Amino acid sequence: MRQSIYIFSILALIFFIFPKEVKALGGYLTGDYGQVAPVEVKAIIDYDGKTETITSSQTFSFNPLVLSNFYWVMAYPTKVEIKKLDSKENVLTDSFLEIEKKTVKKFSKDNFFKKLLYPDLIEEETVPSQTFSRMALIKYIKEVPDFKNMKELEAWFKANAYSIPKNSRELFAEYLKKNWHFVLAVIDGLHVEMDAKESLTISAAHNIPIQAKFRTENIIYPLKLVAIQPDRDSISVPLSFPYGSSAESILGVKDARANDLLSTQSSSMYPPLLLDLATLKIDLFIRTKYKVEAKGFTTVFADKEGDKFLTRIIGYKPMTQLEDVKIVKAKDQKRVNPQVSVFENIVRLVVVVMISLVVIRLFMRSSQKS
Repeated sequence: MRQSIYIFSILALIFFIFPKEVKALGGYLTGDYGQVAPVEVKAIIDYDGKTETITSSQTFSFNPLVLSNFYWVMAYPTKVEIKKLDSKENVLTDSFLEIEKKTVKKFSKDNFFKKLLYPDLIEEETVPSQTFSRMALIKYIKEVPDFKNMKELEAWFKANAYSIPKNSRELFAEYLKKNWHFVLAVIDGLHVEMDAKESLTISAAHNIPIQAKFRTENIIYPLKLVAIQPDRDSISVPLSFPYGSSAESILGVKDARANDLLSTQSSSMYPPLLLDLATLKIDLFIRTKYKVEAKGFTTVFADKEGDKFLTRIIGYKPMTQLEDVKIVKAKDQKRVNPQVSVFENIVRLVVVVMISLVVIRLFMRSSQKS
């Protein structure tokens, strides 16, 4: 009976702690004290057919009582040129704020006349943007050396950052097998910009954006590492099973994820908040030669911008369902919630009036003959 309880308990831990569908731009390593959780990822993606440039930022919530410097870990399929954008004002004005203004919904087809006027345009409800006033600065960025095995990678992270959480080893191992390249950004959690009234009422911030440039045949937004989470156990709350045990000795079957959980006790001081069912907002602005789409995302804006198309897609994903976002050419190239100019409105109105006059004239001729 006692062995059956052990088996049921470890199976429950495996089911809830290690969801098989977890796919993980970047996640956080917070050390033994930090309590940080991603809330929203936002990125501007420019693609010319060969090279992709991603300007990205993340919004995160945190416990201000134990916040310290932490690491933002990113992974890319090829070698990457990466830099932080230094000027806060330019970043906010020229990048995200400007593009958000451009893609905010101002178009509607709320009556018959507008539906008649805009038959080729699509109206889609826009999700409000999520903005926090405080910003976290990035101290520096460095590339992680390419390693062939997890032992070398874990040793490097332990010596140069924080240890890789036990339950995320499989995630990092997956990247090693695909020969992806890791990049590490140090976020200055000790100097999060805030004023007195924010310090206790707003426990969230977003980091200064990072720009990454790499070659790729297809547009991709690497999202898997956002699924990194701290160890489930801690010094104050250890597991109820003996550390060093194997899944085979307890369950009678081999399971690498359970082995990682049982391997050693976590060095974290406090048990974390479990985020498996927390929802992450993913807000992407893509500039390329055509309108794009992605599975599980809503296209809230798409319109011509010079010789390119600007598409905005938004999705909400539980942490257990995160995966790399594969962005493809849309099945239709219709504009969505576009900002229709006065000139275009006049042209459309003239066309509708002319067509209406032709229809009326034909109807009158038909009536006279009859």
